[in-house]
Order: sequence, then structure tokens, then C-alpha cells
Amino acid sequence: MSRTSTTGRRFSSRSTSSLHSSDSPGDELDGPLQIVLEPRASLDIEHIEEYPVIPRAETIEYTRENYAQFQSALAMLDRMYEDIDLGVTYRETERAQP
Repeated sequence: MSRTSTTGRRFSSRSTSSLHSSDSPGDELDGPLQIVLEPRASLDIEHIEEYPVIPRAETIEYTRENYAQFQSALAMLDRMYEDIDLGVTYRETERAQP
């Protein structure tokens, strides 16, 4: 059985050759495009747009150590991720005007 890769090239279901993002289907497509996904436990991304990617657990540990500066960030992380419960609430209050 043959399938169409994300690059539009035909490959056998028994093939183990890897695909490269630099490949482009261009005008080579002669039929529908089929995308094959391979699930992974985690992503191995070290940088995004030249900024280092820091693991969530390390970020939470740092923000807890510096709670006074990052209380609002902890509350935001608590709202964003359903799988963590940081028990942090933050409400910005208005400052009294002299």
C-alpha cells in the first residue's frame, strides 16, 4: 500500500525514510494529500525565535521562589493549565490617589 507523505511524494507504508521540511510538493501532487502523524511523549524544542524554552516545572519553581514579583504570573499559569493546581489567586487592586 502506498500513501502520500506531507511532502506529496509517494512512500510505502513499510518505508522508514524520514521526510524533510525543506521538501515541497510544488506541482507534483497528482491526488489528495495525506498527513501521517507520529505521536511523541514530548517535544524536543530548545529555542523559539532565538529565545530558550524553559520547562514549565522549572518556570513554576522560579516564580514560586520570587512570589512577590510573579504572583500574577502564577495565577495566569493556574488558569491556563487544567492539569496543575497552584492555588494562587491574584486580583489587581486600584491604588488610592493622593
